[in-house]
Amino acid sequence: MIKKCTYFILVAVLSYGANASSDEKNTQISKEESLCCHPPKQESEEDKKSKAIENPFERFFTIGASARFRYEVRDDRDYNSAVNDQSEFMGSRIRLDVSVHATEYLTAFIQPQFSRVWGQTSSTTNPAGTVTTGALTSGVLSDPTFGMHQAYAYWKICNKAALKIGRQELAYGDHVVLGDVGWDNVGRSWDAGKFIIDLGSKHKLDFFYATQAEKDTSAGIIVGNADIAGAYASLRYDKFFQEVDLYSIWLRDHRAGSPSTFHFGTFGLRLKYKKNMIDGRLETAVQLGKAAGATMVAWMVDYEEGITFDVLQGLRFAFGYNHASGDDATNGRYTRYHSMFSTAHKWMGLMDHLGRQNIQSGIAKVKLGVNKQWNAGLAFHSFWRVQRSDFIYNLVNNSVVAGQGVTPGTRDKHIGEELDLVVNFTPKEFIQFQALGGIFLPGNYITKNISNNWSYFAYLQSTFTF
Repeated sequence: MIKKCTYFILVAVLSYGANASSDEKNTQISKEESLCCHPPKQESEEDKKSKAIENPFERFFTIGASARFRYEVRDDRDYNSAVNDQSEFMGSRIRLDVSVHATEYLTAFIQPQFSRVWGQTSSTTNPAGTVTTGALTSGVLSDPTFGMHQAYAYWKICNKAALKIGRQELAYGDHVVLGDVGWDNVGRSWDAGKFIIDLGSKHKLDFFYATQAEKDTSAGIIVGNADIAGAYASLRYDKFFQEVDLYSIWLRDHRAGSPSTFHFGTFGLRLKYKKNMIDGRLETAVQLGKAAGATMVAWMVDYEEGITFDVLQGLRFAFGYNHASGDDATNGRYTRYHSMFSTAHKWMGLMDHLGRQNIQSGIAKVKLGVNKQWNAGLAFHSFWRVQRSDFIYNLVNNSVVAGQGVTPGTRDKHIGEELDLVVNFTPKEFIQFQALGGIFLPGNYITKNISNNWSYFAYLQSTFTF
């Protein structure tokens, strides 16, 4: 009898333990499935066999590369033919893209970059295209070091969230506010962290913080520092408005010696739409905060409308208008738009003479795709000042175009016209050649304040991707 009782008690205990273990396991699985995080993935026999025969290197590494070479010629950048400022040089940029996949959800990416002007010690150029006095840099025992354009870790936390931290590009929309400046042989990247939320239906929301300058000083935590933080929502639809973006970006620039101390937010809306032959984009932003000790209220708008005809590979006509406020010295407020960190090259003329500050322009474009290998585009810009009491500026924020004097010497608003012709030839999928010719015709403001000669720019470029 005792043996039977003992036997039944033992069976009951074991059954209870098994059921408890099963309930706990089911609860754990239910928790995992209820969260956004990925449940453990069960591998099938086919998956195991496939992994056994595939190249182990390809499982953990992804490698790509690009090489670009560009010959540039400029003349009369200062609009004065009496001063010999003609320049010509060859620039190059080589990038290697390496992704290391530690797991399905964790990736490290590095992008070493070798960028330079041939025969010089630097990869950057001033407006005249020169940075040295001709020091020997090729064929000698010295050379510029490699740079690391990007180097970050990407953690896919769960189905709906990811973290990207390290050196990375920050580029959104049409690069009107934040762009990577891909045309430049160096390009722009940041020391940044970005939290990415997948909102579903092709929508996403990014939160990011990036440091531009860091100065450890006893004078204060932010003295000498410059950084940005922001939120950017990208909404994608299959209707007329295909892209709708909303953003808020805060800039804090307290660097000693910078043109102005800034502490303001940029709040913007971007729309991109397409219906049959018609396409267009509109972006507008307002800036509110403090600048140079004054209340800052500034704004900009960038608009383009196009129509494409079924001719050859497509014939597109477009017109546009952009406006960036200038500073009115009489109202006690700071009203000059801060151009942030845009790719101005795309929208403010390919000659890169002018930045998005105290400026408005009308734009007309035409582009023809001849076939899959050839296409050409022509763009015309007419530039005007917004405020008569403010200067014209180059691509660097608050950096005036040279030669204007202490104050604007005329009330004329007309800056000038620019005409750009671009031809692209793609003989193979991974090979592209591009040629550009640009002319800038100074208007009354430049002729009366600086000089009156036409400015020229041309380049030949080849790009190879691997």
